Amino acid sequence: MSEPTEDIDEMIAKISDYLDGLLSGAEKDDVAAKIASDPAWRATHEEMVETRKALSGLQKARAPGHFA
Repeated sequence: MSEPTEDIDEMIAKISDYLDGLLSGAEKDDVAAKIASDPAWRATHEEMVETRKALSGLQKARAPGHFA
């Protein structure tokens, strides 16, 4: 059975905050432990890391010179 949507949303939010360095020591340790022990957390973490890598390689869009 799959996890309820709010649990998935909370997991994504926690991992995002973890990757952004926004968690306190205890919260950071808790998320790290879940990533290490829970396959769903590990897979979500890996996907988010890969997505961030892909997005960081994109160039910023610039407005054309004639755009006013």
